[in-house]
Amino acid sequence: MSADEIVRSGLEQARRYSDRLVALLQEAGPDAWTRPTNCPPWDVGMLAAHVVRSAEAYTIALQRGLRGVLEQELTPEQRVARTEQIAAQGRERVIEHLRESTDAFERQIMELMPDRLDTLGGHAYGPRSATWHVQQRLAELAFHLWDLRVSLGLGRDFDDTVARWLLPMLVESNLPSVYARAPRPGGTFGLAVNGAPELAWTLRPGTHELAVARGLDAADVTLRGDAATIALLVYGRVSAAELEREGRLRLEGDRALGLRFGETFRGP
Repeated sequence: MSADEIVRSGLEQARRYSDRLVALLQEAGPDAWTRPTNCPPWDVGMLAAHVVRSAEAYTIALQRGLRGVLEQELTPEQRVARTEQIAAQGRERVIEHLRESTDAFERQIMELMPDRLDTLGGHAYGPRSATWHVQQRLAELAFHLWDLRVSLGLGRDFDDTVARWLLPMLVESNLPSVYARAPRPGGTFGLAVNGAPELAWTLRPGTHELAVARGLDAADVTLRGDAATIALLVYGRVSAAELEREGRLRLEGDRALGLRFGETFRGP
């Protein structure tokens, strides 16, 4: 896919997920707003506020990037304070703010199409292109919708099609960035989506960085599953042990190493 095609597809899917998130928050009603989630210490209101703040941050990052400013606008402490500020506005305003922030992000991306999608914006992972910001926005929406559904007892299914679309970015771009924060050198891991040889990677954790190569190459352990399973594993939502118990993940080779996947590769 060209960058333009990736972005158009990503925006379309992100819009769909934003609408689904809004609908679920409305259906859950006011009583669910303070329920705990599987993203402690957030309750439902803070989770929704986080999704709003991330859209704000991506929009502002690209606006600043157009001016050549690649540092993040807010410190980690300021990001927490901003999320709390959004949540304090109350359920109805946060839901409306979610719609508005989605619209603003789309407008910013459309202004960069088709020939400025390589514009960089600051992020905790380092400067990232507008194309990446669209992919990551979809990831945020898809996984946080999953979080909300799990927290409300509505099931643990994750869209396999979206998982296939996101996995190359999650494995090749995000995993090395997260790994670099706290390297844990160890054996070589393979990741493989069943029936999709193009969705397979070899991960070599080093002293300072993670090397990622497409395809499987002499891994000490290979973790196999459907795309949704591998995505939930890579994003740190479900452990290898739990996925194996559920019969969704197969570990080939050094099983003990495979069960340490979550220790070696932390979630976002």
